[in-house]
Amino acid sequence: MPSSGRRLAALPVLALGLAACGTDAPAASSGPAASPSSAAASTSSAAAAGPEDAVSTWVTAVLREEYQKACELTASPGDDLSKCSSPTAARTFKSLHEAWAKPGVTLPPQAPVKVSTTTAGGDAMSVPDTAITVDGHSLHDLMLIGSSGEGVGNFHLTLKLEQQDGSWRVSGLDLK
Repeated sequence: MPSSGRRLAALPVLALGLAACGTDAPAASSGPAASPSSAAASTSSAAAAGPEDAVSTWVTAVLREEYQKACELTASPGDDLSKCSSPTAARTFKSLHEAWAKPGVTLPPQAPVKVSTTTAGGDAMSVPDTAITVDGHSLHDLMLIGSSGEGVGNFHLTLKLEQQDGSWRVSGLDLK
């Protein structure tokens, strides 16, 4: 297991990986890239019920190491999904998985990932890491397990959401 300093230092790589997918979102898989039409179908079916469902489905895909699916869930219709196979995208999803897959979290998640609140803004919303829970632990708390150092508790991740054609998707991350 990497040291806490290395683990927190790896998280800024997330921003780079998000850009690698072309939609501000990461992913990678050893399998072939999905077609744009399947990505649009996957996005619509997974996120149609609301933004909370889009977050839950996306976080669950990351925890299950289903990086291709997570990438598809972040894609806008017509996006070039070949970027989902980039090494940068792979590192991004792996960093997220490692940040959240901690003792006390059953993998694959047995219970649904829960979202307690979103910040509304029309076709765009955001969800703080403190509002997303896996097995009763917030993503914020999971990221900090085993971490130490000055200012560690001030580290926060916010998922950005967008609604397109009636479907919600995770469109990016804001690291602070």
